Amino acid sequence: MKTLSIGGTRIQVALDTGRVLLINDIGPWNSYKTVTNSAEFVVRALHQTGVLKSDRRLIYRDSEGQLGELLHDGPTFTGFGPATTEDLH
Repeated sequence: MKTLSIGGTRIQVALDTGRVLLINDIGPWNSYKTVTNSAEFVVRALHQTGVLKSDRRLIYRDSEGQLGELLHDGPTFTGFGPATTEDLH
């Protein structure tokens, strides 16, 4: 698993199926911002580095262990969506 520090957020790329990218928000949150609070920057940075492709879903496990989706249009964060473990297949 690849660990990245981007924009004050620390994440781990946990899964890349080519269709879905799963990142974990690994903190520690007394030192790093959460993915939820840095969603715009996280999406932009992952896209700019080539980790996130425009046609890929970006699922994340937040600081409380809950799954969610960061919706995006390429490098632009467009909102949050629900996600379950079934979305990872």
